[in-house]
Amino acid sequence: MIKLSYAYNGSKLHHITEVSDRNKVYTCPFCKEKVWFRKGENREHHFAHEAHSNCSTSPETILHFHAKHYLADLISGSSTLNVEFQFLWSDHSKVLKDLSEMIPIQNEGTMRLFDILEYYGYFPEIGEIERKVGPYIVDVFAANEELQNSICFEIFVSHQIEPEKRAYFIEHQIPFIELIPKQFSTTHIEFTLHDYYLPGFFDEKINQMESNVLKYLFHTYKQELHVQLIQEDSILPELHLKKRAVQALRKELLDQPEIGMNNQKVFEGAHYLMCQAHNAVIKNEVTVKNIRYGKSKAGKPFLTINDGSYYVAAETNIFYDLLNKMMRRAEVTAYIGGWNDLSRDQIIGFDFPIPNLDKIEKAAKRVVDQTLSEFEFKIEKRLRQIESNEVK
Repeated sequence: MIKLSYAYNGSKLHHITEVSDRNKVYTCPFCKEKVWFRKGENREHHFAHEAHSNCSTSPETILHFHAKHYLADLISGSSTLNVEFQFLWSDHSKVLKDLSEMIPIQNEGTMRLFDILEYYGYFPEIGEIERKVGPYIVDVFAANEELQNSICFEIFVSHQIEPEKRAYFIEHQIPFIELIPKQFSTTHIEFTLHDYYLPGFFDEKINQMESNVLKYLFHTYKQELHVQLIQEDSILPELHLKKRAVQALRKELLDQPEIGMNNQKVFEGAHYLMCQAHNAVIKNEVTVKNIRYGKSKAGKPFLTINDGSYYVAAETNIFYDLLNKMMRRAEVTAYIGGWNDLSRDQIIGFDFPIPNLDKIEKAAKRVVDQTLSEFEFKIEKRLRQIESNEVK
């Protein structure tokens, strides 16, 4: 059954949250047949066709339509502050890609639309659907009333942005973001970043994240090292100081004994994979010391932690979030089986890959050393350029 988030009343498109008058006639955006809105406490709110409808619109087409109108509504309304895009750091940084293949670093990130707009110093007042920009049509066009300082959005469901279109945006310095939508309900869609052209904005974020990860791995890195170098040779140019600092960091890294990645010290300041029930509000946090499985008098199973101090609510919802996030990080295996009746295949367990931290310490060192080596090479190249210009 097709569940629609949007339907037309005359020439105006309405979201399911906007309708309440059953005397009005609503039509499907695709087949133009009459649809009815379904609302209730125990059902997902949506528009539905009549039982014998001939509408054959594909799920991909519906998702693309829903996603671009949903995003445009958020931009045009007062919810711009809440628009977020999920992404993996490793998709946009070679350093983090190398590290993520060996080490359980925090790879998932969130980019807020508000931060992007604030970086460029403008805020759109309208989210326009299928606007022509140069020779191309963009899915969502965000701009102010003067149509200045615009940003374009492309929705990737089955076809990603064409190379010619992408090249046009870059050549004319038009910021764009390509997003992959995932619809959880007729009233909730989340977006994952796929491609972008955001001059300056994302470079700064990547550099900051790379720096944070390198500092996390190279736990002996200290600001005092730089201070010491500055005090010893305050007359040296800044680039020479940077070169000596990088060389000192490499030497300290290579000289330090291997402490084992299972050592608790390595995980000081580490990021963790967080999962929670959808729309739940976090009031506090506690360390899990033990977990207990039990059954109520009615035979309903339940889980508690810390000697029964807290019940685990919405277990299925929490596990869905955990499984979904683990699948983004690595390949998860499901075990199929059962109990007495083996004629019905059921999922009875999962296998989550966990890296052997002791074996990856040397590999992590190599990545950090290689990155520091690249920094040193860039500094030396810049020094040679400066010295060459001074000779001329």
